[in-house]
Amino acid sequence: MKYVEKIEKAAVGIDFYQTDPIFILNCVKHKQFKFIKSNNGVFHPKIYLFTKSNGDWSAIVGSANFTNGAFRTNDEAVVLLEGKSDTSKDFLHDIINKIDDYWNYDTAKRAANIDIEIYSYRHSRSKNHIDRAAGIFDEKNHSREIHEIQILNLKWDQYFLKIKNDSNNSMIQ
Repeated sequence: MKYVEKIEKAAVGIDFYQTDPIFILNCVKHKQFKFIKSNNGVFHPKIYLFTKSNGDWSAIVGSANFTNGAFRTNDEAVVLLEGKSDTSKDFLHDIINKIDDYWNYDTAKRAANIDIEIYSYRHSRSKNHIDRAAGIFDEKNHSREIHEIQILNLKWDQYFLKIKNDSNNSMIQ
């Protein structure tokens, strides 16, 4: 991973098994990464904090994952916060404390402590569902228009009933 030494601390959510298992394996030798699966709800925060040697800082906070898609093609909502070392120390400390809170979750694990075989299996199953929801059905990347995807055309009560009655978590057809 290029520039990995510049990352001081990273807490990566793995609730939906969307994080690529190869990324997790690449993090085994890097102690600054922890992976979190929430016990209740979903671990889904995005905070990217960048500090300069003079103490000035920038933070990106919002919905964007740290991926090409998020920063180039997806519709995302983020806020850029910037601070000077002499005027915004309290706010910077609040951001650092929040990141430390995530880092210290009792479910936070280092990459070496993740059963990568089980995770990879669940990731591959999850990827199939995500691809199908996006209308991608085979390796040739064929897709359908959004109005052709059945699950996206249901009324709320139909959708809720479908989810409620789906014991295999395979609601996407």
